[in-house]
Amino acid sequence: DMLERRCGALQKKLDARPVMFQSPFDDGADASGMSRRPTWELGVVSVAGPRAGALTVLIYTAIDESLRAFTRRLLKRDAWLWIF
Repeated sequence: DMLERRCGALQKKLDARPVMFQSPFDDGADASGMSRRPTWELGVVSVAGPRAGALTVLIYTAIDESLRAFTRRLLKRDAWLWIF
């Protein structure tokens, strides 16, 4: 019974908070506009070393940014989206 009351109280607090929307089309940037580092970067650095890790992240970032820009252009023009 106490647990149910506590759960109800916490649910009321949660319901009182504003809903924050996060776009499903996250562009990979944090609040400051800087690109986030890939989660796998430390694994690459630990296996291949810091230089190879930095190079891998650089290549990944360039390809990722290009693909995201291409996707944004596709989504702006319906005809391109249908053709693609």
